[in-house]
Amino acid sequence: MPAPLAVLELNRVTAGGLRAVSFTASPGEVVAVVGPVGSGRTTLARVISGQQRPVSGRVVLDGVDVTDVDPADRARFGMGTVWSRPRPFGSLTVEQNVAVVAGCDPVCDRAEARRRALGLLERHGLADLAAVPAGRLDALAAARLEVVRVLAAPRRLIVVDELPAVLPAADRNELTAALCATAAFGGAVVWLDSPARVRVPATRAVLVLAGRVVADGPAAEVLATPEFRRLRAQETPDR
Repeated sequence: MPAPLAVLELNRVTAGGLRAVSFTASPGEVVAVVGPVGSGRTTLARVISGQQRPVSGRVVLDGVDVTDVDPADRARFGMGTVWSRPRPFGSLTVEQNVAVVAGCDPVCDRAEARRRALGLLERHGLADLAAVPAGRLDALAAARLEVVRVLAAPRRLIVVDELPAVLPAADRNELTAALCATAAFGGAVVWLDSPARVRVPATRAVLVLAGRVVADGPAAEVLATPEFRRLRAQETPDR
C-alpha cells in the first residue's frame, strides 16, 4: 500500500535566512521544528502560511503546489496559523472574531457559526468576554483568542509559531492539547519553537540551525542529539 500523501511538503525552500529547507508533515503527525533565535523559525512559519514567498523551492499542501497562493486561499485548504504575537480583528468583538473564522467552513451557516463560536469561548474561558472588542483584551485573553480562532474551523494543517509567552503553564497545556488534537483526526501540526521551550508532544522533530535542516527524524532521537542538548543548555527558558 502506498504511503499516505503528505499534508505539508516543503521542497528546498530558500527565503530570508532559510537555505534549501525540506521536510514533510504527514497525516497524524505533530512535527516540532526546533531552532535557536535567528535559525529561521519565524521565516519558515511565514513561508508555510503564505505571508512570505520563497525565493526558490515549493510549498505543497495535500499534493497541491501553493507556493504562490495567498494566505486567505491557503486557509481555504484547511490551514490555520497561531502567531506568537496575536493578530485578532481588533474592531470586532471576541465572539465575532471566532464566528468569522467558523463561517469559513462551507457547512456552517451564520447561526451555526455563532453557536460554534460561543461553544469554543465557553470551553476555553472566554465566554465572559464575548462582547468585548478584541482590541481591548489584555495580553492573556488575546493569547487565548489567538488559539481559539484557529480552532473555529476544521483544519488539515495547523502551524504554531510558538504560543504567546504570556500564557501560564496550565493554559499552555490546555491549548497545546486542543491544537494537537488536529493530528489525532488525521491532520498535521507543525510546531516551531526554541530548544529550551519546546513542550509539544511531537512524533517527529526537525532541528534547524542557521537556516538549514541538520536533523530530521523521530522526536525522541532528534531531541537526544548532541546538537539539540548543546542548544538547550545554552538557552534560558523564559516561560
